[in-house]
Amino acid sequence: TTGGQGNEYHWEFGDGSVSSDIGSTVHEYENPGTYTVTLTVESTVGCPGIDSETKVGVIEVLPTPQAAFSMDPPFADINEPVVELSSEAFGADSSIYLITGQTAVEGFDATVEFQSGGLFEITQVVTNEVGCESRLTKPFVITGHTFFAPNAITMNADGLNDFFKPSILGDIVEYDFSVYDRWGGLLFHTTDVNMPWVPEYAHVGMYVYDIRLRDNYDFTRQYRGSFSLIR
Repeated sequence: TTGGQGNEYHWEFGDGSVSSDIGSTVHEYENPGTYTVTLTVESTVGCPGIDSETKVGVIEVLPTPQAAFSMDPPFADINEPVVELSSEAFGADSSIYLITGQTAVEGFDATVEFQSGGLFEITQVVTNEVGCESRLTKPFVITGHTFFAPNAITMNADGLNDFFKPSILGDIVEYDFSVYDRWGGLLFHTTDVNMPWVPEYAHVGMYVYDIRLRDNYDFTRQYRGSFSLIR
């Protein structure tokens, strides 16, 4: 804009928004569409005057897709290192998954099998028909161990289930195992992954175990649950 003194500016962006920024302005559109922009300038000092210019359809805002996906299971172990990826994206015409250390997988849904344990990043990249792109990244963990704990043991001296010991497969570098009675009293503690709890004088009833461990992929997990002691 040229001429006039003490000019006042009035911008109309075509989406209901206005601005009084002097000289130039910045505006962000929230919705896709084609917009008409009008600038009105009024001189209030010297020779008063007012003028405006309208540019019809000068702004085109293209639609943007939204990346979204789910993982089943949310994490896995080294014995079954597989995840199912299901797309929940919208407004997209194509999808591809970028995975740490893996070949990219095209498609909205995919099955991915890992060759080792560790922390991986899974990124979905979706694109719509006009080339606009959206990305979403989620972490996925493959632990270096599997864990199973029995829900009952016996004290009938038959040589079966006479002690409590979780089954853990994998390389464990740190291990802390405790057993508590129903009142929270500590009955047993060990840092030896091969050491079971042998309840020589325990009463029939419910007990709680708490296990904290770290595997060779540096993943720390806590397992806590209960089991029954029966005769």
